[in-house]
Amino acid sequence: MEYVYKNKFLQVTYDADRKLMINTWLPECKYMTDTDYKAQMMEYAERVEKYRPDVSMADAINFLYTITPEIQDWTNSEFMPRFIGAGVKKQAFLVSKDLFSQVSVEQTMNEEQNIKAFQFRYFKSREEALGWLTNS
Repeated sequence: MEYVYKNKFLQVTYDADRKLMINTWLPECKYMTDTDYKAQMMEYAERVEKYRPDVSMADAINFLYTITPEIQDWTNSEFMPRFIGAGVKKQAFLVSKDLFSQVSVEQTMNEEQNIKAFQFRYFKSREEALGWLTNS
């Protein structure tokens, strides 16, 4: 597992053997502005396009930023086409400890383009998520 991106809001690792990318939201993300969020998502999109993982996990346990409807629309129009285009087949989410943040993630993902493009599920444990991602 190697670090491919890291700052105070987000770290991204890649495991070439498992073709697995993990983006881990750090506690500081609760202070993100919408501009910060967009910048982090574009950094993540660049890594997904470069490494082309088969599977991905978003560790959103510390994701304390609420994605507003306007930013949900931006995520689905600007980020998701790049993520889908990179060929990710499965996406696991470790659920946020903040209910509002978790609901905003689920609302973002429940767009038809996302549902049709790849499998995704929500988990409370890292082990369960990794098990689902690495088993066909």
